[in-house]
Amino acid sequence: MRKLITSPWSDDETSRLKKLVMEGASPARCSAALNKPISSITIRARKLGLPLIGKRAARANYRAKLADAERALPRGAQRNDGSYV
Repeated sequence: MRKLITSPWSDDETSRLKKLVMEGASPARCSAALNKPISSITIRARKLGLPLIGKRAARANYRAKLADAERALPRGAQRNDGSYV
């Protein structure tokens, strides 16, 4: 099995990781944003003491944000899918 070699972490990538984690991004989302493997994201976050959330919590946060946004729409407003509130 070949070892996956990634580039070392730059200060910019570290600060972007911190920002993403504080916004509540999952390891998978951080991985996609930083173009690094999920394992690299989790290891770096653990070294920095950042609290990563799991998939379920990330989905729950996302759904809560959608629900809040929908509640903020005025009555009778049209959603993105064409239906009405």
